[in-house]
Amino acid sequence: MLADTVGFINKIPHALIEAFKSTLEEVRSADLLLHLVDMTNPLYEEQVQVVEDVLQDIGAGDAPYLMVPNKVDVAGAPAQRFAGNGARAAYPISALTGQGIDALLEAIGNVLDHGKERGEFRFSPAQGSLLSLLRQRGRILDEQFDGESIHVTALLTPKLAGQMRKWLGTAC
Repeated sequence: MLADTVGFINKIPHALIEAFKSTLEEVRSADLLLHLVDMTNPLYEEQVQVVEDVLQDIGAGDAPYLMVPNKVDVAGAPAQRFAGNGARAAYPISALTGQGIDALLEAIGNVLDHGKERGEFRFSPAQGSLLSLLRQRGRILDEQFDGESIHVTALLTPKLAGQMRKWLGTAC
């Protein structure tokens, strides 16, 4: 699931906090946060600090998090300030030119795959609902049909891998 939390506001009025509770709950339970920073905004450093403070305040300060300075094609060198500052991993990009997008996508994949295990499973045609569950909750690396069954190699959480082995009897 992707959620957009555009509009982190400094000194948000208390009356609006209730309206944002569901968004803030999503942030706390996120597998990964991407903090997109407009590097052409002269107040970007202050905005970054506001977001960091809010994340701490709502209990999401330790969530996996990538800093994504955007518009580096225009802003240039300031995006390098995030790299190596020790606080967050930074992946400068230009949404306009595509610069840095490949490195960002690779980093996202690495974070989301962390802690996952590779599993190989064989599904009969009657086990379509289990295969569907695997497709929804895992990442399919390879899938082959041999005429009688479907052989699948996937990355999935250890919990789901254990459940699949139990439900299917054995892994390939």
